[in-house]
Amino acid sequence: LNIIDMSKTSSYSFKLSPSTRFKIYYGKEAMNAITSEKIQISEAFPNPFSDDNKMQFKIALPSTTNQYDASVQIFNLQGLALQKFETKLSGGIQQLEIELNSILPSGTYLYQVIVSSGKSQELRTGKIIKK
Repeated sequence: LNIIDMSKTSSYSFKLSPSTRFKIYYGKEAMNAITSEKIQISEAFPNPFSDDNKMQFKIALPSTTNQYDASVQIFNLQGLALQKFETKLSGGIQQLEIELNSILPSGTYLYQVIVSSGKSQELRTGKIIKK
């Protein structure tokens, strides 16, 4: 899942291959029109991040009446949990922005994102770098 907000960038290009599939949406209601058949979580961005300490994830959720529970945990490389964020999300494309603890020194950290609703759950883990 790759969503490009063209109101914030002047151009975007990509290579087409025989298996490439894409859709273009426009207008104010475009984000609400994009749906997903399953929960999808993007990688953290920006990565590496700097002193503004904000990190984002794009999350695609099936458009149902369900509420989704989302949690993000940040760990050091020894596996010690440093921060945890929890929120509720509704169906559609959501942007989850978290503000990391400003006292985190420069370095490499691990993250875990869990989004769930009832029997449906998706997990994404990854590495982030603070400059």
